Amino acid sequence: MASILNRTGARSGDIQNKVLYNLSVDKIVGFLNLDEKRTAKFLEVVSRPLLSADDIIFRQDAISDFYNCDGLLSGLAGYFGKLSQLKKEYEFSKKEKMKYTVDPAVSDDVSLNTGLLQLDSFALKRLLIFVKTVYGFLCGFDLKSEALLNLKQSLGIISDSREYRTIMNVCSEFENIGSHSAVNFLLNVNTCGEITASRLISQDSVKITENTVKKKKRFFSKETEEEYPSSEYVRANTTSYRKTFSKPFSELCELISGYIAQILRMYADISSELQFYEVAAAYCRVLDTLGCGKKFPVFNENGRTEIKGLRDLFLLLKNKGGCDVVPNDFEMTPQTNGTVIFGDNNSGKTVYLRSVGVCSLFAQSGLPVTADYAALPCYRSFFSMFSDSGNSNSVKGMGRFEKEVSELSEIIGDISENSLILFNEFFQSTDYNEGAEALAVILNHISGLRGKWICVTHMREIKNYLNDGTDYLMASENFRMIKTDD
Repeated sequence: MASILNRTGARSGDIQNKVLYNLSVDKIVGFLNLDEKRTAKFLEVVSRPLLSADDIIFRQDAISDFYNCDGLLSGLAGYFGKLSQLKKEYEFSKKEKMKYTVDPAVSDDVSLNTGLLQLDSFALKRLLIFVKTVYGFLCGFDLKSEALLNLKQSLGIISDSREYRTIMNVCSEFENIGSHSAVNFLLNVNTCGEITASRLISQDSVKITENTVKKKKRFFSKETEEEYPSSEYVRANTTSYRKTFSKPFSELCELISGYIAQILRMYADISSELQFYEVAAAYCRVLDTLGCGKKFPVFNENGRTEIKGLRDLFLLLKNKGGCDVVPNDFEMTPQTNGTVIFGDNNSGKTVYLRSVGVCSLFAQSGLPVTADYAALPCYRSFFSMFSDSGNSNSVKGMGRFEKEVSELSEIIGDISENSLILFNEFFQSTDYNEGAEALAVILNHISGLRGKWICVTHMREIKNYLNDGTDYLMASENFRMIKTDD
């Protein structure tokens, strides 16, 4: 099956259901003003972050091709939208043909079978024309990405094959068969009764040719056996005629419908995958219009995170750009377990947490990010623990602290090496010293699992309980993050 979204064998990670909501990804996509279907596809792809740098680059390069080649994305979307429509029409027509057939598998209704053959031949011919048309369309672009070059190659293998013209001619011949008229073939049958060759004839009867054995005696020799062809005419619309041709017609239909299924299966997902790229292209265009700048991240295997000039995507889109969205840097070394962010209310620490989370998630979806530079690891899974996220599964009557503990217990067993967990004002409803100690126990446990975490909190006391390998940031009044060891 051809795919322009994922390389063969690409693996994807997991995200907790609430991550997209807590990071306002749904609202971010809402600013692009796209329809529900495309939005849903985009969110579906983002919720399955890729785990390999090569797989991510595969998608980055495809976005670059669509971005740099005018008319490429809209053209392919139009073509593969028509393919989806062709599939629906074909399936509906075949269903209508079969509606009044009690048992088509054993039917000797030649009229029905010729009608099905005509339908399949017409559909296959349209599919072959589609393949050649799209191949020619792609040949008009200077493609760079592996994704689109692979698509072009697969289409070319079909349209440039020696069998293409032969199958087209066969389909042209069969699509003119009348579904309510007698159709005749000249069949060659071997001594085992197997049909070895056939062709259409115009007469109203069929000549079946088979080899029969006749004995002949030559001069000065013994009697010998030789095979001679003999013929038998079978008149149309007779029981013998129907029995003779029900199976060959059925086999022809099966053969041609097999080709149809193969082509439809090969390109079944392209139309849906293009919906993701349509959102990605709209996202890139909006950033260009706002003058926000964008960069494709690079990826490393040593676990280091280094982001320069990162601006919060939600605020950029909400405020339609503007210099009031402050850029910040973020860094985590391979030796860093996690980062604690302190700050007063409205100091920008939650926005900062969101910007880092969205940057990491979008990066592993193959999308550019709103930073001057970003070098990131590939996280296996994403989790978010936001104090105001609520918990629809919590038991009624629980207090806020109990609900947070319940929410945490639901995901703690899923956290593993290379997970990224984002905490926002967790355990704030209890005594600060007790809440700080409880939260530190959780963060130290995650560090022991070799997961990475970022924690926004008011509780300065947490520094008394955290293990070594923790970075501390302070949110200043002008919304900048300052590294501190105090």
